Amino acid sequence: GVDPVMFAKRFPERLFHAHLKDHKLEGHQTVAGVRYPKWKHLIAGEGEMNYVRVFKALAEIGFEGSAAVECFTDMKFEEACDKGYAKMVAAAGKAGVVFERKNAEG
Repeated sequence: GVDPVMFAKRFPERLFHAHLKDHKLEGHQTVAGVRYPKWKHLIAGEGEMNYVRVFKALAEIGFEGSAAVECFTDMKFEEACDKGYAKMVAAAGKAGVVFERKNAEG
């Protein structure tokens, strides 16, 4: 996959939105003779992505865009949203970044 920190540093002028999600590698699967990684979807901050590192890089490039936390998991949606938000606030805080919550109303 693409390293989001390297991508952000290479294309800072192209970043307007961050989509925050996480996965954990659970082996591989073969489809039509091609081997693919098999990923388990997790709340952002509970998988393999180092979000402190990501937020530090976004701060370094002066990112002021929006971010969405993906809640694609097997837990209740509201619980997933609250947990994902809390994980991202904690990671952002460790990176010295303020993560402001906004809902659909603004």
